Amino acid sequence: FFFAWRFFRRRETYHASGSFCAAMGITGSHLRFQDVSPWTSEIIVKNLMQTPALILEAKHHHRPSPEKVIEHRVLPGEHVLVSGGLQEPRATFYIRTGQTTAKEVKAPHLARLVISNDSHGLRIESQDEEVSIVDLEKDLAIMVPGSDTVPMMLRNEHFKDVRPQSPPAALGGA
Repeated sequence: FFFAWRFFRRRETYHASGSFCAAMGITGSHLRFQDVSPWTSEIIVKNLMQTPALILEAKHHHRPSPEKVIEHRVLPGEHVLVSGGLQEPRATFYIRTGQTTAKEVKAPHLARLVISNDSHGLRIESQDEEVSIVDLEKDLAIMVPGSDTVPMMLRNEHFKDVRPQSPPAALGGA
């Protein structure tokens, strides 16, 4: 009995900062204030394509940007994406819809998104009135990665073929 009690006893340690914590559990010391989420949103995504859809979730929903994102590959079928934010109750997603187009989608809890094939990319639809689907500017749209659809592959079109142009190199001289 003493051996079992000693073996399963919770180990306790001190961090370098001097704070006392349990070694067997998560203490929350790794969390920052902006990571705490009172708003949790479950977004239902129905992918009607034969290929996975690439959906980018903004890391910071109160200041969304297509540069700081979390990638979600949504397989064909119906799936749920769980998201959260501190100041914004809606989740923000970026989806590449064509060679030079992308959409910013803001969706509240339990919103439904439908992704389907389009002739030169994919289409995003929602019947929910609270869902906002907005076109991104072309410069931002080509920065958003995308997942090629079957109609695109049959036409030998690929999202990776359209990339942002790098600024011209400065020629220095004296």
